[in-house]
Amino acid sequence: MSLINMQLTKRELDVLKLIIMEYSSKQISSELFLSFETIRSHRKKIISKLNVKSTAGIVRVALENDLVDLSDLYRMRRYRAELEVAGA
Repeated sequence: MSLINMQLTKRELDVLKLIIMEYSSKQISSELFLSFETIRSHRKKIISKLNVKSTAGIVRVALENDLVDLSDLYRMRRYRAELEVAGA
């Protein structure tokens, strides 16, 4: 586990994964059953802890430091796509 990973809370890591999957703050708040303002707060804390300036910086640092397992993200994306097809 990287030092950066240890600085992020479990909830911040949850938000980080969804950011990498291109979710908007509104979508993240719906997915995690949290308010939009709570998600904005988590984003600000992640940006501060990772010492970056933007969402692109969040993704860059997360990938450089293996903060997320990309195979898990691909599985989540495939599962979501299957749900959308099944619901259509």
